[in-house]
Amino acid sequence: MTSLSARPPALRSGDRVALLSPSGPAVLARVEAAVAVLESWGLSVSLGAHALGRSGFFAGSDADRVADLCSAVLDPSVRAVMCTRGGYGAQRIVDAVPWESLRSSPKLVVGFSDITALH
Repeated sequence: MTSLSARPPALRSGDRVALLSPSGPAVLARVEAAVAVLESWGLSVSLGAHALGRSGFFAGSDADRVADLCSAVLDPSVRAVMCTRGGYGAQRIVDAVPWESLRSSPKLVVGFSDITALH
């Protein structure tokens, strides 16, 4: 993968963030708590279509998880992608993400554990 040189600006009140689960399944109560905190910071939160999905050890099929991630990455109104949790699933989909598109619309990618594959 090519290094991206564009740096996204810091988040500000009113910015839109996408809350996704590109790896393991999320716990509803934790997602609701995250949304409440992010909204209390003045951010607008959109939940990925499959953010609360479950398919075995993953938050939906590989195709579902990559669709959510690509949708957020390609959406110019999304300023940051925040992941609900880590897990091996991110490594399974990282090569399907159109990272080069971030040059024209850089955004933060926030997560931990295996989400670092997306960083």
